[in-house]
Amino acid sequence: MPSTELPPPMNETNKQSEEDPLVFDASVAQFQSHIPSKFVWPDHEKPCSESPELPAPLIDLKGFLSADAWEVSNATRSVDEACKKHGFFLIVNHGVDSQLVAKAHELMDSFDQVGGLQVFVDDKWHSVTPKVDAFVINIGDRFMALSNGTYKSCLHRAVVNNKTVRKSLAFFLCPKEERVVMLPRGLVDSDSPRMYPDFTWPTFLEFTQKHYHSNARTLDAFSDWIRNTTN
Repeated sequence: MPSTELPPPMNETNKQSEEDPLVFDASVAQFQSHIPSKFVWPDHEKPCSESPELPAPLIDLKGFLSADAWEVSNATRSVDEACKKHGFFLIVNHGVDSQLVAKAHELMDSFDQVGGLQVFVDDKWHSVTPKVDAFVINIGDRFMALSNGTYKSCLHRAVVNNKTVRKSLAFFLCPKEERVVMLPRGLVDSDSPRMYPDFTWPTFLEFTQKHYHSNARTLDAFSDWIRNTTN
């Protein structure tokens, strides 16, 4: 199921001062007479019908949860490879009741409907084709920090089209506010130095909502911000 995130053009200046914070409040934006330039994609990055398909593996959780050694090994390898490349994969036989999923699709008809999910990988936008009985998983910035950069959190967007109506329903799993996102010690050594500082989820949200528009280097910029504010 596609994400509804809409990041800014990658060639826009992303940093703003404390006196001029970024505004994401819909109650404010609805009264603006035009779309702010930071939300308009440049021509060379606008969606097109020729976007290649993202190689996102389809993981069968039924086999994985059966404890069959081959199924577990195959699923683990596929997820590991996808996370190292772009951080996206699909899961089926996830255990969510099919009638509940069908009801969610039915109720979504009353929501605003958006286009398909695209992921920026290898300097190119790739499309993710949704599968009706599958969930699209995006590991996000937290897992990139926890893996010391081994797993990737890629820029992604949802695009509209003028031919087919498509639906989007997203769920976010975030740490509790007091929990610290901390890199496991075993992932740091002389060959793999620490890339990101420890942080709490509220601190990361403050940064992305008030100080910086998400782009391909959000986590790096956040790390710099953390270090500068604590020094």
